[in-house]
Amino acid sequence: MMFNFIKKQRKALRLCVLVPLIGILTLELLLRLGSSSALFRGLVARRFSSEQAHCRIDWLRVSLFSGVLAEGLHLDLDSPLGRLEFQAREAMYRIRLHKVFSKALSLKNLRFRHAELSLLNEAGHPILRCRQLAFSARLQNPQQLALMLSFRQNGIRVNGAALLDNASELPTLLARRPAGKERDYQKVLALLEKFQAYFEHCEFGENDTRLAFNCSSDLRSWQALELDGDFDLNYGQLGPVMVQKQRGRFKLRQQVFELYDLLWIFENNERLQASGSIDFKSQNVSADFQGRLAPETLLSLAGGGQMPWPAFIHCPLPMSFKGKLSIPGLDLQNFDLQLDSSLRALSIYDSRFQFAKASLRLHEQSLEFNELLLAKDYRGNKTIGGTLKWDFARQLLSGDIQARMNLYELLEEQGWGRQLQALQHFDDLQLEASLLPSEPDWRKWRLKASLREAQAQVFGLRLEDLVLPLSLEDESIYINDASAKLRQNGSQDLLLQGRIDLQDLLASKQLPAEMKLELRKESEGEGEAEEILSTQAGCRLDLQKNSLEIFDGQANLVPELLLQVFREQFERLYASIDEMIAGSRKMSLQYSLPEFDLRQPSSWLLLLQMQARDARFRNLRIHQMQAEAQINARNASFRRIQAQVDQDEELELDLFIDFKAPSLRVANAFVKARPELFDAFIFNEEASRIYALLWQNVRWDQEQPPKISIPELFFWEDPLHGKNWQLKIEAGLQLANAFYKDFPLPEAELSLLLDLPESLLIEPIILKTGHGDIQARMEFSFEGNPHCSFELFESDAPLDSLALLKSIDDDWRDFLELIDIHPQSKVQCQGRFDFSSPMQVQIQGKLLAKELGFRGKLLQNADCTWNYDKDKLFWHVKEAGFYDSRLQNSGYFDFLSRSGESLLKIRGLSLEKAENAFLGEADTERKNSLQGRIDLDGKVAFLQGWADSPLYLEGGGHFKLREADLWQVPLLHNLASLLSLGFLGKGKAASLGSISELEADYTLQGSRVLVNRFATDGTIIALHGDGEYAWDKDKLKFAVKGEALKNVNLLSFMLKPLSWAFDAELRGSIKKPEWKIRSALNRVFDTD
Repeated sequence: MMFNFIKKQRKALRLCVLVPLIGILTLELLLRLGSSSALFRGLVARRFSSEQAHCRIDWLRVSLFSGVLAEGLHLDLDSPLGRLEFQAREAMYRIRLHKVFSKALSLKNLRFRHAELSLLNEAGHPILRCRQLAFSARLQNPQQLALMLSFRQNGIRVNGAALLDNASELPTLLARRPAGKERDYQKVLALLEKFQAYFEHCEFGENDTRLAFNCSSDLRSWQALELDGDFDLNYGQLGPVMVQKQRGRFKLRQQVFELYDLLWIFENNERLQASGSIDFKSQNVSADFQGRLAPETLLSLAGGGQMPWPAFIHCPLPMSFKGKLSIPGLDLQNFDLQLDSSLRALSIYDSRFQFAKASLRLHEQSLEFNELLLAKDYRGNKTIGGTLKWDFARQLLSGDIQARMNLYELLEEQGWGRQLQALQHFDDLQLEASLLPSEPDWRKWRLKASLREAQAQVFGLRLEDLVLPLSLEDESIYINDASAKLRQNGSQDLLLQGRIDLQDLLASKQLPAEMKLELRKESEGEGEAEEILSTQAGCRLDLQKNSLEIFDGQANLVPELLLQVFREQFERLYASIDEMIAGSRKMSLQYSLPEFDLRQPSSWLLLLQMQARDARFRNLRIHQMQAEAQINARNASFRRIQAQVDQDEELELDLFIDFKAPSLRVANAFVKARPELFDAFIFNEEASRIYALLWQNVRWDQEQPPKISIPELFFWEDPLHGKNWQLKIEAGLQLANAFYKDFPLPEAELSLLLDLPESLLIEPIILKTGHGDIQARMEFSFEGNPHCSFELFESDAPLDSLALLKSIDDDWRDFLELIDIHPQSKVQCQGRFDFSSPMQVQIQGKLLAKELGFRGKLLQNADCTWNYDKDKLFWHVKEAGFYDSRLQNSGYFDFLSRSGESLLKIRGLSLEKAENAFLGEADTERKNSLQGRIDLDGKVAFLQGWADSPLYLEGGGHFKLREADLWQVPLLHNLASLLSLGFLGKGKAASLGSISELEADYTLQGSRVLVNRFATDGTIIALHGDGEYAWDKDKLKFAVKGEALKNVNLLSFMLKPLSWAFDAELRGSIKKPEWKIRSALNRVFDTD
């Protein structure tokens, strides 16, 4: 029974379960089949539709188990911000069945896949568009709704979660449009439009951007909305700026949206850290930020690329900054950016600064720099400070500047350094300037400024207390009463005034001006300042043709004062400038500069007319001078120079100077002056030395200076190599009453061709005499072994040969003092000499002398050839008269060793004339003339000055006296007187017979003449003997023997007192000879 009961109960239970299950399945089947019909889809769409919302479903499936699955869901909703369009490829909606037909929220779970949400403006254009939207909603309890959201907006993947309280208010809230909030909605809508426009310029990469948030709110009060989240965006493009990393956090509390821990990392090590907030109550945006950004990047982020960074400002390194940003009323066009910034490198108009800092404000389309400081060096010695304002809208720059810097560095950075190198020592220039709103091009600035420099140098000049007021306006610079103290070898006042007339500027684009410059010595006490230089001129600047003209220029300067002031500067041009130019009186100049193109700066031409008195050019004293000059960038020409110089000598010439290939040329010169004066135009020391050597031994007659014509004088020197130079002179000279050393030049003409450092040719040299012209030539070579070759041509005109020879070599003077040559002699010679020390001379020649003397002994009609070489003089007297004899002589003398040799031949020399020549006056006791002739042959070697001996001779020869009466010969006459003492004829030499010839061989030894043997003939007695004579002591020592001739008969013996042989000795001197008989008288023959 129990079993049956259980069985019945099981059937009943089965029935109770199957019947509801069948009903549910039947309902499920009906819902699935019925929900696919259009009628059912419209019923469901109307359930989700209202006055502000319209719903459309393309396909619908309803299930009691899986809820509502809709595909192709379209929903249009009118919101306070505008029209919302929602599209979902798939929507799943799980509802509470018992509240399907009630107005209460029947949502249990809601999910969307592959959806898209767009907010449209009134024109129907999307403001926001959320793509790839995934949404799910779950009702936690009747009053709490949990939402999950995921979508992409402008390439950003957004993930979020929300928890809403009082969820039953959601339908009402969505359908409600609060009154009086339209203005707020419009502002929010405008803000969203701006953000969308901003993000449209952002291009983020796929799958590397993220934004996540969590929020909670009470649908009955939006003020309770709370939001927390963070974002991480990689490799984004914000307009023109590439962002490598963006990250940050945000939160919303009490209607204040805060962003914090914000970090943007850009290219080139740029980064930005920030925090900020948006107050929806006050509708203000504020932010604090700091970082390192290039100014262009900062401006692009702030202005979206609409405000370009000024091109004349360049920052190679990012700027370090810290600042604030405010956007009142959510108006991005009215933002206010303030920051304190600093830079390690900055370039403004190509002027580079090491450090810069400023308080910057970007507001109302303007960029302001307050507390600006630009430093050229890290120590802060070269700075620019002040305020600057750049108007983006009008593209205008304005400000007030105070600066202290190196002026030349700024000019060099602007590309003017090479033209203005003279300003390189303006290293502490102080500037105060006020710039009115002007275009950035400096030529269009409107600037008033004052430049001051306590100490500066320009062109090597030291200036103190420089004050330069100027103004820059309308592309013109005005200088007003500029002044300075010139501290240069004293103290001078420098004044500059300028007046520029702008009346013709706009009409004809011509700018006329007048300038005046003065330089004065600083006045001492109450005395008037002495003027050094004053100049004034008019000028005209043609802006259309870009040309400049200077006219009516006048200047007065005192050369001596000018050189004293600028001595160091001029010495850089020439080592001894004060020795080159001098003058104590004013020099007057008139100058002009014809119009030239400024784009071709080397095309200028300066025209000068000058007058000077009591001046000096190098060693040339100028009493008065006038000239015309043309000077340009390549050369200078001085024409029609007329001057009175030195010893009132007249000078006319043209002078040309080439600057490119430095050279000097004199042309068309005609002067009555000494040629030494042209040394003033030779700037090379070696060339000047050689040129001076040409004239150092020439003496001129001051009353009759030479007349010189110079077709050309050319001098050139390589500025890099002082030994590379050339001096060329072509000249003709007419001389009168001049002397070369002691050689007279009463009248002469010569042509000179000088080509240094190579050669000099003087040809012809014409010496004019009353008996005809004498011609010569000289040629100098200065290359290799410098030497001179010369030639004196044969002429019938006589010449003072001795004076000529003395002029050749001063070392010959001592030797030539022993020689006398008749002034009317004829000489021809040729040779050469070099410039070594001592000078080496080679010369040979021919001399025809009416008289030729040596140590006072004269030769008549001498025909002589001679040769001098290597300090040796060779001579050969072919024939000459020596008194009434014939003489021949050859020999040489070595001037270096003071030695020589000579061979002498004399034939037929009168004994009486020889006595007069060598012994002086004849014997007064002699009644008859002295008869006899001398023949002499001898060779002698002589040493001069050896072993302290004035003259040492060695040699010998033969002496013969013929046709003479020896008893009348000096020296023998006294012997004759002694021997003639006798009883038949006392004191009569005739009693000794006749002796007519004497022959002797002699030897020269030092200062002695040794007669080894002499012998005579005789009618009664013959003499022979030997001896010597020392001429340095005038001492005689001879032994004489006399013998009677054997052919004497008895009668002769009886008649003559001498009939025996004798020995005699001669002592004493030439003037006082002493004879002594040394042996007894003996008979000399036998009577047998």
